[in-house]
Amino acid sequence: MNLKDFTTWDMTVNPKGKNGEDLKDVSPTKVKMIHLRFGVSIPSKSFTLIQKEKSPSKFLKKLARAIWTEYQLLNRAFLVQKCGTLDERSPRKTFTPVKKAVLRKLYFAFVKNHVVSKEDRKTARDEWRSILGDYISYLRKRYRTGKIRDPNKHLSSSSDSSSESEDSSSNEENEEDSI
Repeated sequence: MNLKDFTTWDMTVNPKGKNGEDLKDVSPTKVKMIHLRFGVSIPSKSFTLIQKEKSPSKFLKKLARAIWTEYQLLNRAFLVQKCGTLDERSPRKTFTPVKKAVLRKLYFAFVKNHVVSKEDRKTARDEWRSILGDYISYLRKRYRTGKIRDPNKHLSSSSDSSSESEDSSSNEENEEDSI
């Protein structure tokens, strides 16, 4: 798995303000994207960082977070039965089949290239669903405690909430490194 194996392209992104509105005085920026497979693309910078992971479980979690956002990922499930929903949200959804296939193929390729023992490879391939399921449970707990916020809800305009969000984002980065 190398960057040369995938197609790259530039995507123009319009900067957003705190409430999600387009900023007219800031010019759009270009983000280099990488096409993984089947129409699924992620930022090239993210993919480069994900490839540096040594642990299969960290690779899987970070790749899933790059394909879906944290907020989208916490409302996904492998099997949708009668299950609780998030506040003001629809019931949990199954994984998008195409994105799930891309995630699985890239994870299996990572395991094949990085895990030496055949037994360890088989174990890693068999456990990918449980690793991802445990990670989703972890994200749901973080959402309930307010560490993950709904990007669709507008932030209040008070200065206290903006300083809190800056503090929590730096704490979130530290927590993600510990996963």
